[in-house]
Amino acid sequence: MYGLMSANEYMTHRWYQHADLNKVGWFKALVKRGVPKVSGGGHVEHHAETLDDMTLRSDDKWKKSPASMSLDSDPHRGTAFTWTGT
Repeated sequence: MYGLMSANEYMTHRWYQHADLNKVGWFKALVKRGVPKVSGGGHVEHHAETLDDMTLRSDDKWKKSPASMSLDSDPHRGTAFTWTGT
């Protein structure tokens, strides 16, 4: 069970949250047919905002960046993922 859940977590993190699925050939073909691209739910921006000690960046330069502003409307800002991301 642990191995199964770990594999699921890895695949969700890499392919959905980091939007690597958008780079796969068969998925690119689906996107051309109307399937929406995977956005990752702001997870990549979360990595940019979270420091090594798990505190959040709060400097003025960061707050003015497009990545930071894209997270402003997220009620779950600062968490690793949202419920809808699971």
